[in-house]
Amino acid sequence: MNLPKSQKIGRLAELAVDDVFTSWGWNVGQDHIDIGYDLCVTPDYNAYQGVRFLVQVKGTASFAEKSPSAPVFRSRLRQYATDVLPVFILRVAADSTIYWIHAQAWAANNQEALKGKGKGRVNFDPSQTLADRATFEKYLKAVCEPLLLTKDRLSIDQSERPFTPMGSGRPARKQPESPATRNQAPEARLSFRPVRTPENIARLRDAFDYGLPRSFDVDSFNIDPPVGFPELLKPLDLSRGKLTMKRLESQPGHVFICSGREYSVLSQELKVPADLFTGARGIGISNELHSSPLDVTLRITQEGDRFKADLNLAIRAKAIYGKPLHHFYDLAPLANWAEHVAAEDAMVLSLDFGGVREELKTSIDSLSNLLPVFQRIRSLSRLHMVARALKSDFTLRDADVFSVEDFQDIDFAYELLRGARRSVSLGPMEVDPISREARDLVKSPGALYCRTQWLFEVAARSVGEIPVEIDMSGYVMEEIPGTNKVLISKGEDAQAWVMHEKHTDASSRIVRNRPS
Repeated sequence: MNLPKSQKIGRLAELAVDDVFTSWGWNVGQDHIDIGYDLCVTPDYNAYQGVRFLVQVKGTASFAEKSPSAPVFRSRLRQYATDVLPVFILRVAADSTIYWIHAQAWAANNQEALKGKGKGRVNFDPSQTLADRATFEKYLKAVCEPLLLTKDRLSIDQSERPFTPMGSGRPARKQPESPATRNQAPEARLSFRPVRTPENIARLRDAFDYGLPRSFDVDSFNIDPPVGFPELLKPLDLSRGKLTMKRLESQPGHVFICSGREYSVLSQELKVPADLFTGARGIGISNELHSSPLDVTLRITQEGDRFKADLNLAIRAKAIYGKPLHHFYDLAPLANWAEHVAAEDAMVLSLDFGGVREELKTSIDSLSNLLPVFQRIRSLSRLHMVARALKSDFTLRDADVFSVEDFQDIDFAYELLRGARRSVSLGPMEVDPISREARDLVKSPGALYCRTQWLFEVAARSVGEIPVEIDMSGYVMEEIPGTNKVLISKGEDAQAWVMHEKHTDASSRIVRNRPS
């Protein structure tokens, strides 16, 4: 079947860009995770130290234009603007002229064009073409330089500590002194003594102080019958039990968690359906009654002329257990959101209950205390996207424990499937019988190349196999006496690079070396 004209133009444009970067000695990979990007380019390692950039290619049947431009969906432009990696939009004309523009820089200067739905139009500088490699590289190095100084903040070596932002926000509604003081007819009196563990007392305070739905353990639970019912309802004395407190009324709405110190169209925003409750001390907001991969809880109290907002953010693990991870589509956007919040080291909270959106002004100087939560959110989101790309039925279990290597491998698999080229350290490998022609090369030093499958595992279970190509430089081949096999081992100053490449060779597999 012939390709439609638009697809043919787009594919030829991608090949033209691929040819240019490949001729420069740069690695070009395809993004198998996010359809919003066409290519992932890893330039010369010595110059760029592994920093890569993303490319969206826009083809056209027109020849070199005086005022080149390209239509791009505004939703994509907003996505490019907030990506932590550099993003370039390339316009390929029919005569193979390739214009380029830095998407983030363009977005910063054209924020109005990012708003709304539909397509916007990106105008290119006709003087900026890949034919002028020196100008492009000079610009690229300036863009990449800050990234070389920036460490990925979502690492797993961060300690976990509580997070309590201060700010101004919606005032608490006036509350009764006790949840048992409402006038009711008939009225029964109840009393109880909570089990005094820190976790249980915290649940009781959530229920009473903020009106949040909570169940907590009690002992010496007593109900005194209403007046007039002495024979029908005798006093009850329960030595131990579980009490659930839930407000009869709540207000539905949304919580917005936005990256950065103030809202803008360049921010990554997470919209969470939630309910607002009122308690004796202040307002409680929770999404626990809604389907979500995250648990979000806000406790807002007044302190003098200010309001204190306490935020709890966690993965709702029990909602994910027992079902293939690729089914949880709500996980997909969380990786970029968490990564962007960590990169900005700030976030803005907004509330919309009753149709009016109000920003909760916070005084958060740093999110370092919350980084472990964002790291796990990103890892789970990336694992979901990898499972989808591999068509894997990998399922999380309650007993699963992720190791440091698991978190590292999730990031590694995600980057491979996005087209990245990564350095690896390979241990000695025995290669099965090879041809006479190949054996003649054993004593000739040079670059080696192989295709294999990487068995990607998490929590000691297979997620799937990723076909890869490995380039080896400085590795040594030696004949194994008495066999037709050869031993490939790492020589001095040896390097090995791996990238995802579709192939059907399933004769061999590599696995990660893990601590025993």
